[in-house]
Amino acid sequence: MSLQNWWAKIWTIHDSFGEGKFLIPKNAQFWFEPVSIDGTPAFYYLRFESGTLHECLNNTKLYPVGVEELREETLPPWKENDEPLRKRFSDQALRVKGDGRSNPLARRLEGTFWAASTENEMKLEVLRFYIFSGLEDGRDWIVVDVMPPGEVTEEDGTGHGDG
Repeated sequence: MSLQNWWAKIWTIHDSFGEGKFLIPKNAQFWFEPVSIDGTPAFYYLRFESGTLHECLNNTKLYPVGVEELREETLPPWKENDEPLRKRFSDQALRVKGDGRSNPLARRLEGTFWAASTENEMKLEVLRFYIFSGLEDGRDWIVVDVMPPGEVTEEDGTGHGDG
């Protein structure tokens, strides 16, 4: 996320799978609106045209967290209906999500939002964006991760107390 003005662009989702496809579907477009304190962005609002993303994401606040850049392979240009290429992109996105979830220091934008669950109750979800400069054949690339709070791929440690 060391991009210059990465928030000053419209992002388009190439492919969407898992839980995220209901919230941020394929071809959805969005942008980040910085909210500055003393000229430095303190957080960003997720912005989109009504009907393009799920309304539960409206006005989600995203905070820049982490200090370590994730490193990934350069990708060729996206081509619609190219199944091997789609698989390569989705495999790399899954690696990014796994690396980000297992490394709490990974640089990202992160926020929480309330989503309706299958039991007609509201549940808290975590929304993460990992942004890479020039990764897609010179174009910036973004990975979206949606997960319940506390979900991790590895356990850092547990303990108990004996009387």
